[in-house]
Amino acid sequence: MDAAGALHQLAAVPPAALLGTAGGASVVQLVDPADPQTVLTHLRTAAAHEGPVLIYLAGQLTVDTKQRLPHFALARTTPRTARYTALPWHWLAAELARRPAGSTTVLVDLVADETAWPGLSDPLLAGRLLAAGLTLYGSLAPAPPKRRTAEPLYSRAFAAVLRGTAQEAPFALLHERAVAEAGLGGGAELLFDGSAVAVEAPAAPLAGAPPQPAPPEPGGGVTRVAEDPAKRVAEGAVTRVAEGAGAVTHVADG
Repeated sequence: MDAAGALHQLAAVPPAALLGTAGGASVVQLVDPADPQTVLTHLRTAAAHEGPVLIYLAGQLTVDTKQRLPHFALARTTPRTARYTALPWHWLAAELARRPAGSTTVLVDLVADETAWPGLSDPLLAGRLLAAGLTLYGSLAPAPPKRRTAEPLYSRAFAAVLRGTAQEAPFALLHERAVAEAGLGGGAELLFDGSAVAVEAPAAPLAGAPPQPAPPEPGGGVTRVAEDPAKRVAEGAVTRVAEGAGAVTHVADG
């Protein structure tokens, strides 16, 4: 996925508009990060913030070969090294699970590689593995064929909707407008609609420790977008991360 292009779209939006707050906001962007521990450290910093926080991820999801759990691909990730070079998704969920309810939003524009999509294409399983415990908005789609780069359609549309919205609007409404603006809904993609699943996420390991497996938890709202747009099943939504690196951004007020 063109993660840098996705970041460029959102960078034009005032950070306060992303958070829906009137005051200032601090922004940290990680473009093509290579070390999962570095990303985890930034996530912990964001999670420790007392005010509202937005976490944005654009890129590709893969699974590790041992536990078959979803990981966010980083700059050095390959299918064989995902367990050690990618960010385990349950690390993200564990850090954000400690925050007060309603204070954190996760926005994603993702693709899933050939190892991850067969499982994550099931909306119920995608909800258990990705949306559990999170207020998650965005899109998840199968990765394009090799030598092709996925376009950040959802990110572009979301940024355009924000720029065109004169008054503060809830994320659920912004998400609906972004989906319509991007023309999503006629393919295999899944769409996350912000339905949080109340579960206790496993704690992320200490720095330097190997990733620990996390059992799937009962998941909530994910919307499967059928090939026929008239046949939508109310379950939730998900997306894919491209080969190689991704982008991680967190925005906090103040």
